[in-house]
This record gives sequence, C-alpha cells and structure tokens, in this order.
Amino acid sequence: MQSAADVGARRNAIAAAALRVMQRQGLDGLKVRAIAAEAGASTGAITHHFPFKSDLLAAASELLASQVRARIKRAEAAQPALVAIQRTMRYALPLTPEMRVHWRVWISFWARSSDADVARILRSDYADWHEQLTKLVGRAQSEGDVAACADPALVARGLAAMLDGVAIGMLRDGSRLATRPRLAEYSAADGLGQNISD
Repeated sequence: MQSAADVGARRNAIAAAALRVMQRQGLDGLKVRAIAAEAGASTGAITHHFPFKSDLLAAASELLASQVRARIKRAEAAQPALVAIQRTMRYALPLTPEMRVHWRVWISFWARSSDADVARILRSDYADWHEQLTKLVGRAQSEGDVAACADPALVARGLAAMLDGVAIGMLRDGSRLATRPRLAEYSAADGLGQNISD
C-alpha cells in the first residue's frame, strides 16, 4: 500500500506532466493519453489519481501559480511599497521565456472561461492576485504614496487589469515591447497616479 507521501508525490508528478502538456498544446491538448505519455504512466494511473478533469486542472493551475508566486514573493519584500508594486508587476509580465509560457497557458484558460471548472479556477487565482496587490497598495497608502481617499482594492483591480492588457500587447507585438525594461514601472506609476523619472 502506498504511503500518503508517495501518493502526494505521484499526484504532483502527474500535475507537472499536465502542466507541461498545457504549456505546449494549451487546454485543448489536455487529454488523458497525452498526460500519461508525458508522465510515463498508464491512463489508468492518471484517472486513479485524478478521477475528474476539474481536479487535474486545479492541480496543474496551482502548480503554475506557485511557480509565479515564488518570483513575485521576492519583489513584495522591496521597500518602499511603491517599488515593491513596480517590481511585482515587472516580474509578472512575459519578459522571460518562462513567463511567456505562463501567459500563454493563462490566456488559454481565458478562452475556455465558459467552462464552469475553468471559470472557478480563474476566479480563485484572480482573487489571490487581487489580494496580493491590495496589500501592497495598502502599504503604499500608509507610506503616503497613494492618496488616503483611494480604495486599495479598487486600485489593485485597476493595476491587475492594466497588467493583463500590457501582457497581451507584449505577446502580440513580441520583442518590440519587451525591449522597454521599465514598462511595468510606468504601468504601475500610471495606475497609482505617480511620476517616475527616467
């Protein structure tokens, strides 16, 4: 009988395989046979650990989110908070091959948002993202860099929406936008009503 640790490790390996399939083929390519081939497992093993596709989607999405969170966590520690916001937004943009892959998977989730399971994952991930940004904006507000009358949650939602738009533009236009290393700083400054000197 497998231990709980062994079962957890196997589930994580399958989720990682599913994520790699999604990164190459998008959600449309997420088939049990493709995941089994990627994981070096039988299709029966996949369905044993993940009887429902929604559970596998959630596990792969959480793995992807954890990879991005590790990048952003470093940025959140910066002082003052306005710098932390700028760095967080820059790290979240598709400026590296890793993040470009992340964004392409994320956009494939958008395209399937009419699916109830996909929509639930999107809502959960965006709620976490908005909470992270809200805390940072609240810090900036307490430091006097955001107007006292501003609602940190609304400002955070505006920054998140702006980041989505900038990221889509970068993926569409390729390196032309990626050559602007302070793009995220300018985006954050616009969203917070700040001026950043070159």
